[in-house]
Amino acid sequence: MSGEKIPKKRNQRADLLSNVALNFFLPEEPGINWDIANALAFDSSPNIEIKDIGSKREFYQQAVGVLEPLIKDFTLMKSSGNANIIVTERHTWIVNTTESIKELFDELFMPIWHLIESPKSSRLVKKGSRALITSELGLLLGFISQKVLGQYDVRMTPNKTDDVLFIVEPNIAVKERELGLEDAPLRLWILAHELTHRFQFQHYKWLREYYFDLIREVAITVKKKLKKDKLTTLSTLSMLLDKESRDLLAKIQALMSFIEGHADFVMQKVGAILPEYERLKDVFSRRPRENTTVMKKLLEKIIGLDMKINQYKQGFAFVKTIDETWGLSSLSEIDSPEKLPTFEEISAPQKWIKRLG
Repeated sequence: MSGEKIPKKRNQRADLLSNVALNFFLPEEPGINWDIANALAFDSSPNIEIKDIGSKREFYQQAVGVLEPLIKDFTLMKSSGNANIIVTERHTWIVNTTESIKELFDELFMPIWHLIESPKSSRLVKKGSRALITSELGLLLGFISQKVLGQYDVRMTPNKTDDVLFIVEPNIAVKERELGLEDAPLRLWILAHELTHRFQFQHYKWLREYYFDLIREVAITVKKKLKKDKLTTLSTLSMLLDKESRDLLAKIQALMSFIEGHADFVMQKVGAILPEYERLKDVFSRRPRENTTVMKKLLEKIIGLDMKINQYKQGFAFVKTIDETWGLSSLSEIDSPEKLPTFEEISAPQKWIKRLG
């Protein structure tokens, strides 16, 4: 033991400050510096190695073969091919997620950067704004990388790397130990939830475009307000919105509540025929909403979108009512955004039933 070298503990705070400081010495280019954002995310999120990753991959691929037919039977939704499962640790998830959101951010926020880069702005203000926003995004990525269990990757432009489902295996192992669920099929429940999201985006052909159109509307709204006000950090964007934005917020909240409530309901339907149902049902019904996406978390930060656990429960209750009234498979017939439940209808499903009746 005396000959063993004890690894020197990294000064994480110094690493973070060093990466933030680097922003001020970068070329004069508008926009988020993704390299710095990733470095910050890495520094703020300790990585955990996956043990026996080969058997983990085999388990998830076999599980997909069991779960997808069940989801299809329950929902009558259609999907093409088999899900591409990527079992990953936190840092690989950060890199892949950056690639997923980069195109969207660069497109949506370029007009905003041009407003920040006004000739009236001083060099220090420009660099300061870029540094703060890049740092906020990096820390946000690092935070979520420690919480996310699984994530269906939805990209703005479908391509060969699209249609991927990430499983952040170390986070699931941590959650298992926290909840005392090492002997329960927690992974199957998580996978059922994320596979339902895959069915949603593949079955509802209009959903992807509608989802990104809502986010584009956020950018347009913010851009209009920025002509009058100053931006210093992401969180200041929420203060720039006015009453005209309420309809937009309601649409986003309704969509999030619906797709998450639907995925939770299907997960429990699948879970009902798996071992340890009552135990896991109790865990999932009272768990905090930790498993989130970068886009939802960013929308929360930018526009004050407050998606509390109660709103997801309302989404679950909405789907449950529809299942009891028309059957779960009836939701597969929603063929346009206009037939989605509104924010008001999510908490009063009978109004949606009457509107579409």
